[in-house]
Amino acid sequence: MLFYFLLRLIFRMTEESQGAKSQSDRERNARLPNWRPRSRAEAREADQDEDALEKAERYEKSGQWKKALAIYRDLEKGSPVPEIVVKAKMGVKRVKRAQVS
Repeated sequence: MLFYFLLRLIFRMTEESQGAKSQSDRERNARLPNWRPRSRAEAREADQDEDALEKAERYEKSGQWKKALAIYRDLEKGSPVPEIVVKAKMGVKRVKRAQVS
């Protein structure tokens, strides 16, 4: 009886860990959803966010880390476009790495 219980417990633990691993693999390989603006205001905001992203990249290339970091963080928190949010997160990581070097 105890042996059966232990086997069952081990099986459940391995099943849960396998499920967690496959979930993380799905998240890592996930594609961004297709995003379309729902209103004109949202479309304008998306255009402004794209312009701000380009501006942050220019600041980053010129070595103005604080300005670039501020813009990236603002985009990371407030942009409705998932693609811009991902690029902003990557920009934050790049700037932090560059500041340390």
